[in-house]
Amino acid sequence: MLWGLLRGGGVTEVTVPTTAGHPRRDGILVHRQRLPGGHVTTHRGIPVTTPIRTLLDLAAVASVTVLSRAFEQAQVRLHLPPAPLAAEVIARPRRRGNAKLRRILAGSVDPAAVRSVLELRFLRMCATHSIARPRVNVRIGEWTPDFLWPERGLVVETDGYDFHRTAATRRRDARKDEAMRGLGLTVVRLTWADVVERPAATAQHIRGHECQLRPRGGGRDDIRGGRVGLTSL
Repeated sequence: MLWGLLRGGGVTEVTVPTTAGHPRRDGILVHRQRLPGGHVTTHRGIPVTTPIRTLLDLAAVASVTVLSRAFEQAQVRLHLPPAPLAAEVIARPRRRGNAKLRRILAGSVDPAAVRSVLELRFLRMCATHSIARPRVNVRIGEWTPDFLWPERGLVVETDGYDFHRTAATRRRDARKDEAMRGLGLTVVRLTWADVVERPAATAQHIRGHECQLRPRGGGRDDIRGGRVGLTSL
């Protein structure tokens, strides 16, 4: 809960490096073990296990569904790359919960600067269906497209409900699309259903746009307002 990976429950779990103290306290579950220094940090003034150690501990007691949700939140909120977590799993092959972590890590990608779970899942969809990895949330003037293939002149926007549900945000999306198209970019908008429920068809749709676009070199107006080609981004 402190890291924002899952909602809080009715019990707070505390790890202490001693066998002394009260064995039980209402609302507190006490674990007694010594933690490596690299597994401990301070967040918001509170001593806490690192996000990686928190996921390792959670894997021992949580379902794959809950663990997967927590890992996604760690990638989106904390921009946690999969490699350090995978290294811990490999270093401790018999640790309880490792099978679940291996299953989750098998389809993971580096989150870069994603801002939502939908953006993260779009990157995973690209990796799964062999679509070249796009640039993520690159600033273009006053706008920041979700995904950009500068050499193809292609932008993909992922419309999650939380960020695109009001009339005001939809009007802003329309202005953004108009600005991107004014720079010669093709804009494709995708919903949660497009990315999560029908990824194969959506990947084919993206590849279709790639085939229609020829690679772009330098010499055109910079999409940030100067005189540098798209490929310089």
